[in-house]
Amino acid sequence: MKPVRILGILLLTLLAPSVRAEDRSCTEVCRFNVESEWQIDHRQATQDALTYAQTRIQRHLEVLQPPVRTSPTLEWVRTCIISTLPEKETPTSINTRHRVILEIEMSPAHVRELRSSDRSRGLVKWIIAVWVGLLLWLSARWADDWTRNALTHWVYLASAVLFAIAVATLVNSR
Repeated sequence: MKPVRILGILLLTLLAPSVRAEDRSCTEVCRFNVESEWQIDHRQATQDALTYAQTRIQRHLEVLQPPVRTSPTLEWVRTCIISTLPEKETPTSINTRHRVILEIEMSPAHVRELRSSDRSRGLVKWIIAVWVGLLLWLSARWADDWTRNALTHWVYLASAVLFAIAVATLVNSR
Protein backbone atom coordinates (compact mmCIF):
# COMPACT_ATOMS: atom_id res chain seq x y z
CA MET A 1 0.00 0.00 0.00
CA LYS A 2 1.30 3.45 -0.88
CA PRO A 3 2.15 5.92 1.89
CA VAL A 4 -0.42 8.40 0.54
CA ARG A 5 -3.22 5.87 1.01
CA ILE A 6 -2.02 5.01 4.50
CA LEU A 7 -1.94 8.72 5.37
CA GLY A 8 -5.47 9.18 3.97
CA ILE A 9 -6.80 6.27 6.01
CA LEU A 10 -5.03 7.62 9.10
CA LEU A 11 -6.57 11.07 8.58
CA LEU A 12 -10.08 9.64 8.17
CA THR A 13 -9.63 7.52 11.28
CA LEU A 14 -8.45 10.46 13.34
CA LEU A 15 -11.10 12.90 12.17
CA ALA A 16 -14.06 10.51 12.40
CA PRO A 17 -14.58 10.89 16.19
CA SER A 18 -14.80 14.68 15.89
CA VAL A 19 -17.73 14.48 13.45
CA ARG A 20 -20.86 14.05 15.56
CA ALA A 21 -24.57 14.68 15.34
CA GLU A 22 -25.94 18.05 16.41
CA ASP A 23 -26.34 18.53 20.17
CA ARG A 24 -29.89 18.04 21.35
CA SER A 25 -29.17 17.72 25.07
CA CYS A 26 -29.66 21.34 26.13
CA THR A 27 -33.06 22.56 24.93
CA GLU A 28 -34.11 24.75 27.83
CA VAL A 29 -32.72 27.76 29.61
CA CYS A 30 -30.85 27.10 32.86
CA ARG A 31 -31.08 29.82 35.54
CA PHE A 32 -29.45 30.00 38.93
CA ASN A 33 -28.23 32.49 41.51
CA VAL A 34 -24.68 32.62 42.80
CA GLU A 35 -23.56 34.32 46.00
CA SER A 36 -20.08 35.42 46.87
CA GLU A 37 -18.47 35.05 50.25
CA TRP A 38 -18.39 38.08 52.51
CA GLN A 39 -15.59 40.35 51.30
CA ILE A 40 -14.18 43.67 52.45
CA ASP A 41 -14.20 45.20 48.96
CA HIS A 42 -17.09 45.21 46.47
CA ARG A 43 -14.73 44.27 43.60
CA GLN A 44 -13.45 41.25 45.53
CA ALA A 45 -17.03 40.16 46.20
CA THR A 46 -17.90 40.48 42.51
CA GLN A 47 -14.79 38.51 41.50
CA ASP A 48 -15.66 35.83 44.05
CA ALA A 49 -19.23 35.55 42.69
CA LEU A 50 -17.90 35.28 39.12
CA THR A 51 -15.54 32.48 40.18
CA TYR A 52 -18.44 30.61 41.83
CA ALA A 53 -20.55 31.13 38.70
CA GLN A 54 -17.73 29.75 36.54
CA THR A 55 -17.55 26.63 38.73
CA ARG A 56 -21.34 26.20 38.68
CA ILE A 57 -21.49 26.57 34.88
CA GLN A 58 -18.64 24.06 34.49
CA ARG A 59 -20.53 21.51 36.62
CA HIS A 60 -23.67 22.08 34.52
CA LEU A 61 -21.72 21.54 31.29
CA GLU A 62 -20.15 18.30 32.55
CA VAL A 63 -23.61 16.82 33.24
CA LEU A 64 -24.83 17.35 29.67
CA GLN A 65 -24.87 14.48 27.19
CA PRO A 66 -22.34 14.61 25.56
CA PRO A 67 -20.43 16.61 28.16
CA VAL A 68 -18.73 19.88 27.29
CA ARG A 69 -15.14 19.88 28.51
CA THR A 70 -14.28 23.49 27.69
CA SER A 71 -13.95 25.65 30.79
CA PRO A 72 -15.72 28.99 30.35
CA THR A 73 -13.61 32.08 30.98
CA LEU A 74 -14.66 34.80 33.41
CA GLU A 75 -15.32 37.13 30.48
CA TRP A 76 -17.64 34.52 28.98
CA VAL A 77 -19.39 34.09 32.35
CA ARG A 78 -20.06 37.85 32.36
CA THR A 79 -22.12 37.40 29.17
CA CYS A 80 -24.43 35.01 31.04
CA ILE A 81 -25.24 37.45 33.85
CA ILE A 82 -28.84 38.63 33.68
CA SER A 83 -28.76 40.89 36.69
CA THR A 84 -26.97 41.65 39.90
CA LEU A 85 -29.43 41.29 42.73
CA PRO A 86 -29.34 43.86 45.52
CA GLU A 87 -26.04 43.70 47.34
CA LYS A 88 -25.93 42.68 50.98
CA GLU A 89 -23.85 44.69 53.39
CA THR A 90 -23.04 44.10 57.04
CA PRO A 91 -21.69 47.09 58.87
CA THR A 92 -19.34 46.14 61.66
CA SER A 93 -17.49 48.33 64.08
CA ILE A 94 -14.33 48.15 61.94
CA ASN A 95 -15.52 48.08 58.33
CA THR A 96 -18.32 47.12 55.97
CA ARG A 97 -18.43 43.70 54.33
CA HIS A 98 -20.02 43.04 50.94
CA ARG A 99 -21.73 40.05 49.39
CA VAL A 100 -22.71 40.04 45.70
CA ILE A 101 -25.52 37.91 44.31
CA LEU A 102 -25.55 37.27 40.55
CA GLU A 103 -28.43 35.85 38.54
CA ILE A 104 -27.03 33.65 35.77
CA GLU A 105 -28.86 32.38 32.69
CA MET A 106 -27.42 29.81 30.28
CA SER A 107 -29.34 29.46 27.06
CA PRO A 108 -28.95 26.67 24.51
CA ALA A 109 -27.06 29.19 22.34
CA HIS A 110 -24.46 29.57 25.11
CA VAL A 111 -24.06 25.79 25.28
CA ARG A 112 -23.74 25.53 21.49
CA GLU A 113 -21.03 28.20 21.54
CA LEU A 114 -18.99 26.31 24.16
CA ARG A 115 -19.58 22.98 22.44
CA SER A 116 -18.33 24.46 19.16
CA SER A 117 -15.22 25.73 20.93
CA ASP A 118 -14.73 22.29 22.50
CA ARG A 119 -14.97 20.54 19.14
CA SER A 120 -12.63 22.95 17.39
CA ARG A 121 -10.02 22.39 20.10
CA GLY A 122 -10.38 18.64 19.55
CA LEU A 123 -9.87 19.07 15.83
CA VAL A 124 -6.76 21.19 16.41
CA LYS A 125 -5.36 18.47 18.67
CA TRP A 126 -5.81 15.86 15.95
CA ILE A 127 -4.24 18.09 13.34
CA ILE A 128 -1.24 18.58 15.64
CA ALA A 129 -1.07 14.80 16.14
CA VAL A 130 -1.00 14.23 12.38
CA TRP A 131 1.77 16.81 11.94
CA VAL A 132 3.79 15.26 14.77
CA GLY A 133 3.34 11.87 13.12
CA LEU A 134 4.50 13.18 9.77
CA LEU A 135 7.53 14.87 11.31
CA LEU A 136 8.46 11.71 13.18
CA TRP A 137 8.03 9.62 10.04
CA LEU A 138 10.23 12.01 8.03
CA SER A 139 12.85 12.08 10.78
CA ALA A 140 12.79 8.27 10.91
CA ARG A 141 13.32 8.14 7.15
CA TRP A 142 16.22 10.60 7.49
CA ALA A 143 17.77 8.63 10.37
CA ASP A 144 17.35 5.42 8.40
CA ASP A 145 19.18 6.92 5.41
CA TRP A 146 21.83 8.43 7.68
CA THR A 147 22.59 5.04 9.28
CA ARG A 148 22.47 3.38 5.83
CA ASN A 149 19.60 1.07 6.84
CA ALA A 150 21.60 -0.40 9.75
CA LEU A 151 19.02 0.43 12.44
CA THR A 152 15.80 0.39 10.43
CA HIS A 153 13.56 -1.45 12.89
CA TRP A 154 14.84 0.47 15.92
CA VAL A 155 14.39 3.85 14.25
CA TYR A 156 10.81 3.11 13.24
CA LEU A 157 10.02 1.61 16.64
CA ALA A 158 11.35 4.72 18.38
CA SER A 159 9.27 6.92 16.05
CA ALA A 160 6.13 4.90 16.76
CA VAL A 161 6.68 5.13 20.53
CA LEU A 162 7.25 8.90 20.34
CA PHE A 163 4.12 9.27 18.22
CA ALA A 164 2.07 7.26 20.71
CA ILE A 165 3.35 9.42 23.57
CA ALA A 166 2.53 12.62 21.66
CA VAL A 167 -1.00 11.45 20.83
CA ALA A 168 -1.66 10.31 24.40
CA THR A 169 -0.50 13.69 25.70
CA LEU A 170 -2.74 15.58 23.26
CA VAL A 171 -5.78 13.44 23.97
CA ASN A 172 -5.44 13.71 27.75
CA SER A 173 -4.82 17.47 27.79
CA ARG A 174 -7.78 19.74 28.38
